[in-house]
Amino acid sequence: RRCRVCNEIMLADALKAHIYQNHRGIKENTSSMDYVRLTYHKCKVCGKDLKFTANSITKHTKRSHNVNFKEYSQQYSAFDNVPCNLTAVATTTHNNSVMGGGD
Repeated sequence: RRCRVCNEIMLADALKAHIYQNHRGIKENTSSMDYVRLTYHKCKVCGKDLKFTANSITKHTKRSHNVNFKEYSQQYSAFDNVPCNLTAVATTTHNNSVMGGGD
């Protein structure tokens, strides 16, 4: 996604932390983000199409399949052919308590 304040492009989950850390004092709507390229992930368990964000995948796997992101990734080899390290993003954003959004 692209930050509407400074136009920096990053993964959606990282952008939430970026806005909080860099733009929280700005009065304009900094929570809005523009998708640069909207990408989907097909759940390896049920086949549902999900937004390719750590948050969307985490919420879905926890609610629908009772497994956390790391378990899902390992048990189903879900991201073996993915060019970015979504697992690192999920761990970082979760530890910083800034994960939000929906699936």
